Amino acid sequence: MENLSSRLLTSIYLALVFYCIGAIMIENEVNYRTWLLVGAEEFPAFHTTFDELLFPFFKLPLALCLFFSFLLMAIKPPRKYLLIYIVNFAVLTYFLGISLWLQVPIHEQLNEQHSTGQILKLIDNNRLYRSPAVVLMLVSNFYLLYVSIDRRNSTTV
Repeated sequence: MENLSSRLLTSIYLALVFYCIGAIMIENEVNYRTWLLVGAEEFPAFHTTFDELLFPFFKLPLALCLFFSFLLMAIKPPRKYLLIYIVNFAVLTYFLGISLWLQVPIHEQLNEQHSTGQILKLIDNNRLYRSPAVVLMLVSNFYLLYVSIDRRNSTTV
């Protein structure tokens, strides 16, 4: 990370991506399972309200994360970081694509009617298609964090 703008963009991106990974884990591993406890009568209103509330805390940060991921590739980063930026962008794009293709149609159905089967399908889709991408996002971005640390200005313990 040779220059200040690159370091700043990387820092913003890493803060966003680690926030998003945490939000994704809560959404997928906690929220989906608790939806099975909401009654069928209350569920459509609950789900619609929940979905609206997700925008500033989940959907917007994910979109910003994708934007900053792209921006990091576009600013002509040092060659040694380019591959990790490409991997991060590809994994995030895959995650968002799978979400739009598999999960969003189920969420739209759940806005209309509670369905235990559909909720279980969300959980299964997450386990099969999204969780591996989240693990790869975590590992690749931890690696980016590790190589981004400026060891020249740090003290040894």
